Amino acid sequence: TMPKNEDTTQFASIEQKRVALRRALYDTPDDPRLLKARDELTNQQAIHAAANKGTFISYNRSDELFAFELAVRLNDYGIETWLDTINVREELGWHEQVARALRRCGLMLAVISPDALEDPDTTNEWARFMAAGKLLIPIVHLPSDLSIMKTWLEPVDFTKRFNSGIQQLRLILDINASV
Repeated sequence: TMPKNEDTTQFASIEQKRVALRRALYDTPDDPRLLKARDELTNQQAIHAAANKGTFISYNRSDELFAFELAVRLNDYGIETWLDTINVREELGWHEQVARALRRCGLMLAVISPDALEDPDTTNEWARFMAAGKLLIPIVHLPSDLSIMKTWLEPVDFTKRFNSGIQQLRLILDINASV
């Protein structure tokens, strides 16, 4: 296998490509070559690689119980998630630990609800993560207007049944269904 530092360098270059691509798409959003490049940098293999680097769960405090259940279920399936209510150690600074997790993780699951979409702290966290060339999957907890979301990946709907959402997310993350 590839040494860890080479793997990290390769991953960083993928994130750098996404940053450049996001800028280029801002200027010419309908360019077929750029859209093809976006699809290549957000395919299932890229999502899986990002998730293996760490999966950060971002949420508004009003969605805390849902975020906690999501983290527990994904951890049960072997997906390493980072959630502040589970992973922050009291003896260390909360903000520093969140910032470190955001830098380390390659994938964000953004819990979407009307409260989350109205919270500038939450939406700014999403925007900064994507601006760093990282992948974000919207996790729709409560029915919401997603038209303001500028994500490259399709949302996963948890509004009707939690288990249906988990199954769809497992397929996206390429988690072995027999786990």
